[in-house]
Amino acid sequence: TTRHKVYKQRNLVEMADVVSSIPALNRALHAQFQTGKTRPLAWRKHQLRQAIRMLTENKEKFFDALRKDHRQTELVAESETTGPIQEAEMLLENLDVWCKPSVRSVPLIQKPGSGYVVKDPLGVVLIIAPWNYPFSLLLKPMFGALAAGNCVVIKPSEVAPACSAVIAELVPQYFDNDCVKVVEGAVPEATALIKERWDYIFYTGNTFVGKIIMRAAAEHLTPVTLELGGKSPVIIDESVNMTVAARRIVWAKYTNSGQTCVAPDYVLVVESKYQEFLDHVKKNITDFYGEDPQKSPDYSRIINQRHCERVASLIEGGRVFCGGHVDVADQYVAPTVLTDVDLSSPLMNDEIFGPLLPVIPVKSVDEAISFVNQRPKPLALYIYSENSSNIDRVLSSTSSGGASVNESLMHVICPDLPFGGVGPSGMGSYNGRKTFDTFTHEKSVLHRPTWGDASIRYPPYTESKIRWIKRLNGLKFSQTKLIVSAVMVGGAILAYNYGIPANL
Repeated sequence: TTRHKVYKQRNLVEMADVVSSIPALNRALHAQFQTGKTRPLAWRKHQLRQAIRMLTENKEKFFDALRKDHRQTELVAESETTGPIQEAEMLLENLDVWCKPSVRSVPLIQKPGSGYVVKDPLGVVLIIAPWNYPFSLLLKPMFGALAAGNCVVIKPSEVAPACSAVIAELVPQYFDNDCVKVVEGAVPEATALIKERWDYIFYTGNTFVGKIIMRAAAEHLTPVTLELGGKSPVIIDESVNMTVAARRIVWAKYTNSGQTCVAPDYVLVVESKYQEFLDHVKKNITDFYGEDPQKSPDYSRIINQRHCERVASLIEGGRVFCGGHVDVADQYVAPTVLTDVDLSSPLMNDEIFGPLLPVIPVKSVDEAISFVNQRPKPLALYIYSENSSNIDRVLSSTSSGGASVNESLMHVICPDLPFGGVGPSGMGSYNGRKTFDTFTHEKSVLHRPTWGDASIRYPPYTESKIRWIKRLNGLKFSQTKLIVSAVMVGGAILAYNYGIPANL
């Protein structure tokens, strides 16, 4: 479509200038980090307060961009700013505590001495964001990286050009320009970025690009978080509360026209509940979006015509139970339910990332578990059941990035639940405290005084020394703690009775 030709039609000189400037930008940020500017808590907190200001003072700009790129519904657009605001507020509230060194025990053989872990920023991090939630999936990791004391380069997605332009306009106005940079662009710019040495790369997107990024990161041994996707299954057993289950699944699947990485991708329902589920889903689609969802203000559009055509082509993998209407010019695919699914079709082998819901009958929960386990590990898994035994069996017998019981999609917005994939669906995680930890290095420190330097550790090793070293090494950790405590109490008593200075 016209608005998505922006990057293809850019001046080639301008594109070349951006690409050629990336190595210098990388060097400048590394130099800036070495000055220590980003380490003080005052600097970090100021960036987070500026983040909240940017989002609250420019809500209409963010909303307008979402309308241009996505024709986004009001509720989803609202979540694109409120979510990052809540993340920044949580970081501000907890930063003092999270940044404190944590004391660790040391064995008797290391006494006198103390151990602790320091929370160090990683350095200069690169964050590459997707187009489906172009603000929250960019800003939340960015805020965590800043809270951890890093310099940051962010690359918004070129597939959502209006949203990318808003980020490029506002971020320099609110954040420290020496330490926070925005790079707009498409494949040439992204390719130039990942060739450079970063201290961390955080990528959200598809598996194909994730592999490219991981290969590039390996050249510099750069650690990565890859938030990818996959086919997130729903399992429904005989005990299900069908009224609630169908309503929640329909909401989670068709929000943002199915363009959510953890949206239910397909449903495995026991045969006795198969038709009942289909009927409930069809009714809920009508209840939510009316007889003609294309006219509903609560139903989003596919991001562009190319993706609309891709989603439409997947319909051939099943029989349309309801929906199925496509209007490529309007970037519209109706909320669609598919039955009689061809398991070998792209519908069941590619991530759908659109408003198509294949429904597959199974004889039992065990068959559903086997079906899931024969496929790549998904980003999310959903079990709808009132049977605790079935719930436990599904959760313990499958592997997925995250899971929900009698719910879909909502687990990703719980700040105390880390969100991330496993295997092909990704690596690493974030959310709340975990976002801060992702961009932090835990540096272990052993601190020993120079007094009390026992000769037993040094050569020559006499039989007596060896005997004592073996005894010390053979003690269990709990025994060494008990001995240390006894020595400390005894020392305190001696100091009190005989006036021995406490610092000896």
